[in-house]
Amino acid sequence: MKKLGLIAALGAAVMALAQPANAQDHMGKTIWTNLNFGMSPAEVLALQPTATKPKKPPVLGDEVCSLEIEDYRVISFGFHVCFYFANNKLNRVWLERKTSTNDDFVSIRNQLRTKYGPETESKGGSSPLDLQMARWHPETNTVSLLLTKSMWDPRFGTIIWVYREPSAPENDKL
Repeated sequence: MKKLGLIAALGAAVMALAQPANAQDHMGKTIWTNLNFGMSPAEVLALQPTATKPKKPPVLGDEVCSLEIEDYRVISFGFHVCFYFANNKLNRVWLERKTSTNDDFVSIRNQLRTKYGPETESKGGSSPLDLQMARWHPETNTVSLLLTKSMWDPRFGTIIWVYREPSAPENDKL
């Protein structure tokens, strides 16, 4: 029964990260590094030349991961990066790292605290299977960091780090 509750919580967390965004309100504002909301795939590729078209593009609602970077280095960690577009306009940047630990999550969270200040939302508990989450709401985007745990080996999980447009508070809860 505990596993079903964990699976339901994980599903809700991933869906909260996948909430549809409205990049039109933030056109031209920075979403991630040197990229702005609303850029075309060609514009993103010009600024991120190591990006390639995925063989099987993942989809989140009406958004498609039209470009990806297989191994993008951040804070000495390798991440898989997906650039999600809605109507050929950049709407979300999704970084994912498998086989991550609590220590990895804390290291990245601390770096984000240095950049954005204390998180505006956080969740997590003391159980090894507890989901860890931190979220910031800077001016131009929402930054979410999530550590999901493996049910088979709770020492490891997947870090999901998402940049997207700021959404209404009622649509932004885990």
